[in-house]
Amino acid sequence: MLEEILKELRNNRGLTQFEVAKGLGVTQPTYQQWETGKRSPTSETL
Repeated sequence: MLEEILKELRNNRGLTQFEVAKGLGVTQPTYQQWETGKRSPTSETL
């Protein structure tokens, strides 16, 4: 569920995974894992 929300929010704003990751202070591969459900972000990151 969270992965769907993250992807929808990013797409609605026309951002790349790299741009969102940079804004959150994480790497693009880490953010990609959040969107695919392989990992979950910490509450501090969100």
